[in-house]
Amino acid sequence: MTEKIKNILYLGKDEKFAHSLKRMMQLYRQDFRLHVNTSLNQLPQTLEGKLYDAILFDTQFLSDDGQALLHQIYRLAAKFPVIFIVDKDNETVGRQAMENGVFDYLIKVDGVLTALPFTVERALEHRPTSLQLSTVSQEDEKVEPETGFFEINEHGRIIFFDDNFEKMLGLSHRELYQSYISDFISEEDRDFYYRWQTEQSPGNKEGFYLRTQIIHPEKGVVPVELRLSPYEQGTGLFSGYRGILRIVQPAQHEKVAKETLPNLDFFEELYELNKHLRKGLSQLFLMKLTEIPKKYFGFKTASLYLYDPLANNYRKEITLSEEETNADHLSVDFFTGEAIKSLFAQNQFTQFAHQSLFSDVERAKLLGSKEKGLFEKLQWQEGKAWNKGDRLFLNLKGTNDQIFGFIVLENPASGTIPSSAILQQAKLYIIFASSLFEGFDRYSVIEKKHRRLKQIFTLFGAYSLELPLENLLREIVWLVKFSFGYRLVILGILTRSTRRLELKAVAIEDKEKAQVLKRLHFSIGQIANYMREQFRISRSYFITQKQNVFYLIKRIYGLPVSNYKQQKRWYYEDVLLVPLYSSKNKIIGFFIIDDPEDHSKPDLEIIQMLEKIAQMVAVHVENKVVFTQLQQYYLKLQKNNRNNGQLDAQKNSKGGIRNILKIINLY
Repeated sequence: MTEKIKNILYLGKDEKFAHSLKRMMQLYRQDFRLHVNTSLNQLPQTLEGKLYDAILFDTQFLSDDGQALLHQIYRLAAKFPVIFIVDKDNETVGRQAMENGVFDYLIKVDGVLTALPFTVERALEHRPTSLQLSTVSQEDEKVEPETGFFEINEHGRIIFFDDNFEKMLGLSHRELYQSYISDFISEEDRDFYYRWQTEQSPGNKEGFYLRTQIIHPEKGVVPVELRLSPYEQGTGLFSGYRGILRIVQPAQHEKVAKETLPNLDFFEELYELNKHLRKGLSQLFLMKLTEIPKKYFGFKTASLYLYDPLANNYRKEITLSEEETNADHLSVDFFTGEAIKSLFAQNQFTQFAHQSLFSDVERAKLLGSKEKGLFEKLQWQEGKAWNKGDRLFLNLKGTNDQIFGFIVLENPASGTIPSSAILQQAKLYIIFASSLFEGFDRYSVIEKKHRRLKQIFTLFGAYSLELPLENLLREIVWLVKFSFGYRLVILGILTRSTRRLELKAVAIEDKEKAQVLKRLHFSIGQIANYMREQFRISRSYFITQKQNVFYLIKRIYGLPVSNYKQQKRWYYEDVLLVPLYSSKNKIIGFFIIDDPEDHSKPDLEIIQMLEKIAQMVAVHVENKVVFTQLQQYYLKLQKNNRNNGQLDAQKNSKGGIRNILKIINLY
């Protein structure tokens, strides 16, 4: 069954940009149809009676009466996603648009054609489509304590909310205006909500009631009641739904983890973790991963810390804490990698320790180092008082003992150290969670690779031989930069006349430095000195020699000198060279890649992916050369009247174009 056509409207004056975007959209997804409106006078007629799934608004459309047009676009944003395309010096308009309910904005720089189809796809998948909306009675509009009031449009997007609603969800204005009410419903209830949506029709607009749970960034899982009722503006003009979100007061006696084996709900929630991973719900997976030990092992506070390779530390991602304990638990945003390695020196899954209450500065004064005395490992003594600073660390580690992160449990409900059975349950849980998290980490890598390859094939498919080759090369280097996480990506081509490597495309943020780099050139002899077997990985070269030929590039770019001592780190002198091989297996150019965001050396899989991109670039370069030579040959024949008859004969004879290619020694 073919997918339903997604109609997307481009509003803008840039016809050339619109033409390129239309081609990119069609190649990215066959069900994307881009409609173009380049005239402001035709705007009312374009929108009248038509329903678009998304709108792309180029701010070059704005003129002296731009505010009136902006307000009209903002009203459209309440019905379906609107994405702004802004010039680099006009980014303020994009930020203001986000505050007024616009889904997203992109800056018109190199790479925007690659990013736009992906952004549109994300906008369409962010919420259910073809939902028609509905209102709340006057009784419902009376806001009670622990009750928030809001409105959604016919697609479920939040278009109005009061202060209570904002506090209950713990999100900013901008985040809420980008959200749909379905984003805050638990996974099981979300399916029920979607079924209700599909049953709505022009003659059947019913209210909606649901008891569900929301996830607050600090308070964790909160039970709530959700009500939606249709409302109208004017006589018979259906507008959307008004709703209330009311917190359900918990029962007098909370569930406390049992001293024996966990109950059945515990294992069901472990099973749900797998479902979250399978559906790609990474944030919900991390939230539940943190909530489960807090909920079933009887702790009031749980925090999740994940490894940040760029800073080489473990940064806090989530804290779930009951309200009365917020002032009691230790608020630490990150731990250094060295401190955590010391804590889990024996690669344990669990570690009970007392975290020093002194600040880093105070410990440095007392002990001479802020790392000393941070943790004091303790014995697990059941029934002994749990002191402030006592923490149970659950280690999320891989099969190679790599520490992905850890969960910290604090403040047991009993106020004392729980039984040994609880400690054993916690250990079993973190062993299971570690294996799951390692799969989650691998899944994220695979998903990212698939997205990269899709962008690459889309870009190459959109390129026409009639367009300048520089257009393709420029898009390619920016694609590699964004997709593979390198801050410096250069593509050089060897010229036939001088046999020098000329830098044709540079992807860095500083345009002035990019222009300077593009004026550089290198002889093939200079480069060949470093294409040694000791640097070879696959068909590429990872050069690690000091003062290599590319040091001038590093100095112009301003690469900071690194002090990393760890293995698998990208040092200052390192550079990755990926050759472009012709159909005759000759080198016709190079990718020069440097300054990775995570400071890590590339693995074989990444290098081989870059080599595939280099091979595709080489094919397009050769095709462009052949195409250009054919164009020149035809022009020469057309200018020479004597050869006109010969050209017709060759075109009509057996062999056709092959005979022409033989004449110019291309076949």
